[in-house]
Amino acid sequence: MLLDSLVNRPNRIPERQRAFQAATHLPVYRRGKYSNVLLNIYAVSMVAGVVTTLGGIYAMVTTKPGK
Repeated sequence: MLLDSLVNRPNRIPERQRAFQAATHLPVYRRGKYSNVLLNIYAVSMVAGVVTTLGGIYAMVTTKPGK
């Protein structure tokens, strides 16, 4: 059928539980498969937002008021 690849999938929960519960030096939010990528995307977007905000504040402060 159309949805068989989505519905009839092997149960991967036990192996994922073992991966997250393993004794490692990493915090839980860093143990996932794509966690580093997602955290880096989040960090870059936060830095970009702060830089954009500070640039806007600087532009408003340094411009001379018009008539």
